[in-house]
Amino acid sequence: EEEEQGEGEEGVVEDDALPADAQGGDAVGLFKQSLKIGDRLCSVTSFASHAWEGGPYQITFIILYPTLGESWRIAVTEEDLNLDEEASLANMPLPKLKALAKKVVEQLTWVGSEEGGDLGIVFLAL
Repeated sequence: EEEEQGEGEEGVVEDDALPADAQGGDAVGLFKQSLKIGDRLCSVTSFASHAWEGGPYQITFIILYPTLGESWRIAVTEEDLNLDEEASLANMPLPKLKALAKKVVEQLTWVGSEEGGDLGIVFLAL
């Protein structure tokens, strides 16, 4: 399987690409790449970590919309994802976690408008 290559793989997130509060902690970078959300091309950085020490495990997305120079940060928990009781983000193998994170990006939706200056982004349940 080619998924084992990891090294030069597109979208591999280096620690320094993560926000300061996620560096050096238990955060695991999932991907960083340009993805379309609706019809807007955005730079999306995703990582998994505990919300706080001993807190729930979550997948966080930092979405930068270069056209406006604005960014949003969205965290999705196991509850938001409606995972089965025995399914845990913390115990999920990395490839599965990455696939799940990509699925979440497909469920992100824009709210508000650029013209109105209240553009935002929300996650609709999987």
